[in-house]
Amino acid sequence: DLDTEGLVLLTNDGALAHVLLHPSLENEREYRVSVRGGISQKAIADLEKGIELDDGPTAPCKVEHVERGPASHQSTFHMTIPEGRKRQIRRTLKALGYPVERLVRVRLGSLDLGRLAVGTARRLRKVEVEKLQRHAALLQKRLADKEKGLRPR
Repeated sequence: DLDTEGLVLLTNDGALAHVLLHPSLENEREYRVSVRGGISQKAIADLEKGIELDDGPTAPCKVEHVERGPASHQSTFHMTIPEGRKRQIRRTLKALGYPVERLVRVRLGSLDLGRLAVGTARRLRKVEVEKLQRHAALLQKRLADKEKGLRPR
């Protein structure tokens, strides 16, 4: 998404990228979202239940740290989604009547944006790569357990 800021992971590990990005593996993505208008409690409840879009229902998400600006002209909050369909957050919020003004990806699974300055990049540290690999293995195990009908841990 050209208009989204924040964390972007570049990798030559196709298997890891698949696990981190495939919707069936439910890898969380967290965003700091600014929308036009004072977001209502009903809209937040709808987001947390999931809503119907033209390509099917969205998975329930988590909405936290809601701040409504002066005269409710803008709201800012964190939104964590377990799937990453094309322009999903923008489409979902638009459907609820809250056009997105700014969208910043702050976390992908176990990887956090931290204080990395806008327009800069860095290599992951070895411990971060290992943590991502463990996280990916956990996601795969959780999916396998789910397919076997086992309860998630």
